Amino acid sequence: MANYKPALFLGEGMSLSEINGIAKNNDIKSIVINNFEGELFEEINPDDFKRTVMPSLKGMDFDITAYWSKIGFFAFDDEEAYQKNLEDLKNIAKICNLLKIKNVIINGIKVLKDPTYYEDIILEKYKGQGITKEVIQRA
Repeated sequence: MANYKPALFLGEGMSLSEINGIAKNNDIKSIVINNFEGELFEEINPDDFKRTVMPSLKGMDFDITAYWSKIGFFAFDDEEAYQKNLEDLKNIAKICNLLKIKNVIINGIKVLKDPTYYEDIILEKYKGQGITKEVIQRA
């Protein structure tokens, strides 16, 4: 039987000390977050994050293994929303690289047809962003 270790998904607005306490008290070494102390990664300046937040993460009893992004909620043909999401994704990637987070969960794009219809289109739009058929999740 596989040796599974629990991961903790943390909601919005929790402080680092709260996260660390929950992780420590429940022997959880891996967490998935969707914000950092109430701010979404896509809203945080990566340079400020590196200067102010990174030092406070030293000594924590957990690893952040994934970021659950709120980007992706737009109609497939909404080019303006797509461009905004693409910029957000670049910002998310910078912060995830600082934290050595290898997994980003992106919410679904609103589609009107079977999702497999859009796979090639999505792959082309996000070319160079690390999106592959293997990481496209169907809801």
